Amino acid sequence: MRNQVSTLRDLVSAFLTLDGLKSVLRHIVLILLLGSLQVDGATVVLPSRPTAAELAFAATLTNALATTNIAALISLSHCEADEPWAVQWYYAGLLKHPFDEIRIERAEAKNIAQYADQLSDDRADLPLGWLVVLRQPPLPFEATGTNLTVLPASLFDGNIVITRRMAVFSPSQKRLLVDVAAVAGLLAVWYVVKFFRLRRREGQLRRYAPAGLSILLLFFAGECLAVVHAMSWFAPHPLCLLILPGVGLFVCFGAMLYDERTKAVATGARGLRPNSPGAALVNTWKAWRNQQGPFASPQVRGAVLVAVTLIAIWLGASLWRGTSITLYAQHVPGTVTRCYPRGGVDYTYSVDGRQYSGGGRGSFDRIYPVGSPLDVKYSSAHPAYSTIDDDPFLTLEQLAFGAVLMGGFILLASQKRAA
Repeated sequence: MRNQVSTLRDLVSAFLTLDGLKSVLRHIVLILLLGSLQVDGATVVLPSRPTAAELAFAATLTNALATTNIAALISLSHCEADEPWAVQWYYAGLLKHPFDEIRIERAEAKNIAQYADQLSDDRADLPLGWLVVLRQPPLPFEATGTNLTVLPASLFDGNIVITRRMAVFSPSQKRLLVDVAAVAGLLAVWYVVKFFRLRRREGQLRRYAPAGLSILLLFFAGECLAVVHAMSWFAPHPLCLLILPGVGLFVCFGAMLYDERTKAVATGARGLRPNSPGAALVNTWKAWRNQQGPFASPQVRGAVLVAVTLIAIWLGASLWRGTSITLYAQHVPGTVTRCYPRGGVDYTYSVDGRQYSGGGRGSFDRIYPVGSPLDVKYSSAHPAYSTIDDDPFLTLEQLAFGAVLMGGFILLASQKRAA
């Protein structure tokens, strides 16, 4: 058998000069003779009695994956709603890690039910013919079998093509975003009209909140249109999606705070408007300092002090924990002890013979069954501090973002009452 493979390989090399075609035909010859193929450490598994289309598809796919040829992978894909950049971006991310097994299963095979949960429903309008299962080697301390990529495939123009939709948004979602942008634009025009109409009234303070809200709505509309028509620029830099909404919120909040300050100066001794957030904070502080209202009771003051102290301790401990993990990061294998329905796991790990426990969300594209190993990052200075998240400050960042949003909604609500 080895002599036959070597002879055919020499014949193909003698008659062909193009490296890509030579590699593809070499793969086909090996698959025909051996029924499976080992390519740069990856094993190719085909259905029993593979057809010519399956052999050609497997050879092209394995050669493209082995050489990280994104253009060849793009030629194997077909979906009506995909933009070229989306397909290229998807395969660029897919090729960041090598594959140790490439399996092609027919849709009527009995064992494809095990891949149903990992198969995306977003695909081209073609009947499902095959499943392409790509297995990556497990990450350090990660369970085997939790790192599969399952791609649908169909027959198109006599060739097998991958039909997974790789665009970020479907056509219906894009139409919805365009409609939302149109509504936001109309509301922005309405608030601009309101702003100029209020400026013409005599005897009233000039208010800039409608103008700020109009700018926020315009930036939001621009964000929706940019996501639809310029997602190729945002895909490599996802944090840039926050620029337009962030600037819009900053302008809107600045306009509202300016109105609050102008009104406070104009009212003189009356101070802040009673229903404003600033007035609520000032009145709460005065009541606490003078021990008035609910703070007249020693029990209430004691409970408030205890709550504030506990929150401050928790925030300080979280900052110290994240800083310690960042400065003294080490890795150790851990074991999943519990999984939560909405994401997140509990785990245990050992350092210098002592066992510790922790919790986190982990990677969103990985599965963590109970009992499976996982990679734990801990602080060598304080081994009890650990995380499985990429960012040890993730919880604090989420809370800060939520607080900013809540504060913005409170300002919007108070401005609405004033209007």
